Amino acid sequence: MQLMKTGTDMDSTGGETAHGKRSLLQNLTTTVAIGFAGAAILKDIRQSTGHRLLHGEVAGLIPYDFRRPSVRRIRKRFWDPSGPMLTPQVFGVGWTVNLGAMAARVKSRPGRGAV
Repeated sequence: MQLMKTGTDMDSTGGETAHGKRSLLQNLTTTVAIGFAGAAILKDIRQSTGHRLLHGEVAGLIPYDFRRPSVRRIRKRFWDPSGPMLTPQVFGVGWTVNLGAMAARVKSRPGRGAV
């Protein structure tokens, strides 16, 4: 008789994985994110001291911002109903969801009353 193992989950292929182990997709995502962060830092380091912006885009597409977050920037990135759904991270590499834009779109859908 085979006893059930504790502390394991079934992965998407039906195999068992121990708790705490990372999937290949998680490892790949982490590696790519670290790579883009490194590229952003390297891009700024290559600038002369007076020309370092600490924010911009990597590969002309992926935004980064390593400036100290301000209340104004946090508010603009997370709650701007007239802005885009995805905005650059307040600190780091990539995008974040603009909850204000999401709420404005849900509220403006036909057949939706005020909440």
